[in-house]
Amino acid sequence: MKKANVIHADLNPCGGAEQLAIATLQSLLEMEMQVELTVAKAPDLKRIEKAFGGKARRIFDHVNVKPLGRLPIELDWQTGTLTCRPSADSAILEYDMIVNTHGDILPYFLPSFSSKTCITYCHFPVVASYAACRNLDYLQSLVDLCLLDKDVMRMADSALFWRSFLEYYFLMLRNSIVVTNSKFSSQAIINAMTTGVHRMASEPTIIAPPVCVDELRQAALLSPSRADLVLVVSRIHPSKKLENAIELARILKQRGIGNKMIIAGNLVSDDSCSRRYHEQLAGMAEHYGLSDYVAIRPNVELGELWSLMQKSKAYFHPMPEEPFGISVVEAMAAGLVPIVPATGGLVEFVPQKYQFHSLEEAADMIQAALQASDKERLAISDSVKRFSMQAYTSRFSEFITERQLATATAPCERRMAPAAGRRSSLA
Repeated sequence: MKKANVIHADLNPCGGAEQLAIATLQSLLEMEMQVELTVAKAPDLKRIEKAFGGKARRIFDHVNVKPLGRLPIELDWQTGTLTCRPSADSAILEYDMIVNTHGDILPYFLPSFSSKTCITYCHFPVVASYAACRNLDYLQSLVDLCLLDKDVMRMADSALFWRSFLEYYFLMLRNSIVVTNSKFSSQAIINAMTTGVHRMASEPTIIAPPVCVDELRQAALLSPSRADLVLVVSRIHPSKKLENAIELARILKQRGIGNKMIIAGNLVSDDSCSRRYHEQLAGMAEHYGLSDYVAIRPNVELGELWSLMQKSKAYFHPMPEEPFGISVVEAMAAGLVPIVPATGGLVEFVPQKYQFHSLEEAADMIQAALQASDKERLAISDSVKRFSMQAYTSRFSEFITERQLATATAPCERRMAPAAGRRSSLA
C-alpha cells in the first residue's frame, strides 16, 4: 500500500483551503493509500464538524495526524540568510507522495523534494507579495504556529532575510508539481517565477477546489422562504476586505435597498489579528449607524449557514482579485445571485452582468438581484455543477494517475540561489 502525507499549516480556520485539504485526504483514502496529515496545530474535530459536517469529521478516523514542528530551515543571524536543514529529510523519505495543500502561505521544502513525488496546491503565491512588503503579520503568524522561532522577528526588517525566505518558497514550487485553482492564479504563479533560477519547469495544473454543490442545490435552490437579505460568507480576517461589505451596507441602507446584510464567517479565537479585525468591523458598522442593518455572525455552524442561504436572495463578495471563491460557488449553487468584483478568478465562472467595478454599481446589481426570478436562480445554480466535491476528488485522483508520480523522471533542482554574494549551504 502506498503512503501519502498531506501537509497543511492549520485546519482550524475552516476556510476554503481547509475544505480542499480535507477533500484531498478523502481522495487519497479512496485511492486506498495509507494517509497521514502533518499540521502545525492539532485539528479541532468538533469545530471541523460544525463547519464542514459529520462526513468531514469521519475522515479523521482513517488518518494519522502528526505535528509539523519547525520549518526545516536555519537562520544565519549574522547575515539574515536561510538554509535548509537536511537532517529533516529522514522523516519524509518514507512517503510515496507528499501533498502540500497550503502552498500559498506554507513554504515547506526539503532537499529530497522533487516533482517525482511532491504536489503543491498553491491557491495564490501570496508569499511573494508578503516578502515584497516585509509583512510582519504573516511572519508573526508563522511564529504563532511554532513554524519559526520567535527570534526571527529580529530580522523582519532585513531585505536579505526576505529575499532568502522568498527563494526558499520558490524552491518548494520549483521542486514539486504545482496545482492551482484558476487561470488567474496560474498566471500569477508564472509571473512570480519568470526570472532566473525561479523559472518553473511547467505551468501549473488547474484543478478547481471542491464545493458542496449537490448538497446545497438540494437544500436551498428551491427555497420558498427567501427574503430581501444580502449574504456575505468569509473567514473574518483583514485579507478578506470585509470593510467593503460594511461600506456597501451603508449605501444600501441609504438607498432603501434590502432589509439586512448578514456577514457569516469563521473567526479563530486565538488569532489576535482576526479578533482585532472583528472588533474593527463591529465598530465600523456601529459608527455608520448600521446596527439594525448589518449582523456579523462568526463561527456559524454548517446547518445555520445553509439556513441563511435558504433565506437570502443576493450574495456579495467583498474581496477584489479573489483567486477562486469557494463561498461564491456555494452561494450560486444555493440559488443566490452573486455580486462580485470584476477581477480575479471569479470572472472565469460568474457571468459578467453580476461583476461590479464600484460599490455604487454593486448596489444597483443587488437591487436587481432581489427581484431575480426562479428561472434565473436555477440557471445560476446549474452553471456551477462542475465544481462539486465529487468532481474534485475524481479529478485529483485522475491527475495523480495521469502523472504517475511514483515513477516520474523529472529532474530534482535542489540548489538555493546565492543571496547577496553568499554561497548557499544547500546541495
